[in-house]
Amino acid sequence: MLISEKFDPQEVYVRSTDVDRTLMSAQANLAGMYPPSGDAIWNPNLMWRPIPIHTLPETEDEVLAMKRNCDTYNVKKKAYINTDEYKTRLSKFQGLMNLLTLYTGKKIEDYEDINEIYNTLLVESIHDFTLPKWAQLLYPDKLRGPSCYSFTTATATPIMARLMTGPLLKEIVGKMNTVITKENPNPLKLSIYSGHDFTIGNVLNAMGLYDGNCPVYTATIFFELMQEKSTMNYYVQMVYRNSTGTAEPYILDIPDCGQMCPFDRFVELYSNLVDVDWHTECRYQVNIIKLLEGTAEHVSIVCGSVYKKLSAHLLLTRNIKPMRINF
Repeated sequence: MLISEKFDPQEVYVRSTDVDRTLMSAQANLAGMYPPSGDAIWNPNLMWRPIPIHTLPETEDEVLAMKRNCDTYNVKKKAYINTDEYKTRLSKFQGLMNLLTLYTGKKIEDYEDINEIYNTLLVESIHDFTLPKWAQLLYPDKLRGPSCYSFTTATATPIMARLMTGPLLKEIVGKMNTVITKENPNPLKLSIYSGHDFTIGNVLNAMGLYDGNCPVYTATIFFELMQEKSTMNYYVQMVYRNSTGTAEPYILDIPDCGQMCPFDRFVELYSNLVDVDWHTECRYQVNIIKLLEGTAEHVSIVCGSVYKKLSAHLLLTRNIKPMRINF
């Protein structure tokens, strides 16, 4: 077994974005993972025990929320959305955006705006609300395509992907490396990150793994560090679950590496992401730009019989809002 039945903070680390529904999702997941037993039962009428969840204000969190300001990223994002390629593709949905603007009373200008409407209608339909007639004509078929495409725009270029997802992937790879190098005799065995569909989409697209389908509520990416028993070599396996039902997660084919990717090869493939120096690059590069412009002032899923699982990292989305928890 990868982790103990009882919660051990030396084994398991949990982090959430500083949003009510992701914090609540993390609490609900941990309540299911760690029902109290024995001396951990402090109230026989309440089969629950407190487990720490770490978080930061979103404006200070470049790792999981991915919303801390980065001037360099802002410059690159502005340049991207002003490209002919972006504008031409978006223009195909101008009629749809005009209709949404008319019916919602909100100016709909880009893919993210469309996705916001799509998500609102999705939640209303999940909770059996009757959609207005205009929405029934557009949802879900006409909205799904541009909504799902919105998960590619934040990481559309290599530098945007590096600055958006690099800090999280660097942290995950760093924790795996701690296991491999044995820097810590008791390294973490499982890290859980409670985030958003935005988080999932960014990571998948930055890694060349996004299949064009919107990440649903409870979508989860598993990063697993494995060790082959005979050679003692280390591998990374990625598993993805994109279903609100009981569908089993499936192993992802890592580009140019396969389903069981040697750790060193994995790091090499994604060096553009994991070697980011976020604070320096976000501060320094934009100053150069301004100067040039003259404006300077470890959870287990599937384990092959020849591999030993050493650690896992879960990146998961929040549950459906408003909250409805199923055990």
